[in-house]
Amino acid sequence: MQGQYFHIDIYKRSFYFFMAGVLFMTAALVLWVRSVSATPAYTPYAKSVKSSSAGVINPDNAVGPPNGTTAQMAGLNSILTLDVGAGEEGLQSLKAYFGQISAAVDVNVDFLDSNEGVITSQNRQLAVDANPSTQIFAYNWTSFGKAYRYVRVSSNVVGVGVNLDAVEKTGYIGATATQDTDGDGIPDRTETQNGTNPLVANAPSTNGNGGNNSGSSSNGGATGSGGSSGGGSGTTSSNRGVGSGASKQTGGTAATNSGLSRFFGSGSGLRNVNGWEWLWILLLVIAAIVSWWLALKSKVKAKRPALKHAH
Repeated sequence: MQGQYFHIDIYKRSFYFFMAGVLFMTAALVLWVRSVSATPAYTPYAKSVKSSSAGVINPDNAVGPPNGTTAQMAGLNSILTLDVGAGEEGLQSLKAYFGQISAAVDVNVDFLDSNEGVITSQNRQLAVDANPSTQIFAYNWTSFGKAYRYVRVSSNVVGVGVNLDAVEKTGYIGATATQDTDGDGIPDRTETQNGTNPLVANAPSTNGNGGNNSGSSSNGGATGSGGSSGGGSGTTSSNRGVGSGASKQTGGTAATNSGLSRFFGSGSGLRNVNGWEWLWILLLVIAAIVSWWLALKSKVKAKRPALKHAH
């Protein structure tokens, strides 16, 4: 009977330890997945359809790179709004890929900010064309002080199909790992991950020698002229960067190259975890701690040797 108690208690303790491990790993997995999913997959093309009117057929065909399949805009006041991606908003002109045009038609393109407010608009008449064509709609973020998050394409001609294959940003935030749009010495992608504005210089402002920072910056005390986006010779106090057009940082960003940073990213994913997600993670951790405590408190009863009865 004592041997039976021994096995029950061992299984109970093992079960508590197992549940604690599973709950801890689940909480860590939730944080990791949330962190990874928060990082944008940089692309110059539209990421998704924000909205479309009743006259638009197959709107998803306008998402992604041009591939010969199109969204058809055939109704009166047909409107298709495309999302070019959070953290990778457009900075420069938009290249629109159209399919066959069966009749001359006016097309309007609106550049919208993250709140869907109109930044600027352009109207163009497309001529009859049996072949696919490409149109470029001019945009420069410096003229407006902002990037565009959404592109709204509309046509007001009944029965004439405007076939849109894709839209492409010719310049956008974070286009490369080293791109520094505001010239403050901090790459766009790092600023996006850290929650700062890649269009506003967060490090000291330019010194007039090619759009680079002077003084000390928050990511390692960069000083000199020529650090990131312009010419000149650049030096840094703690980063030891020298060169024209780019500085080589070895001090200020060392922390971001640690093992935890490579696993969890820069932490932007953790900042984007909402209240309900934090609550579930907290409950998982509490349940894991309780399971661990129960495992430690559970007693293991040793099997006593059978007593020999004297005859």
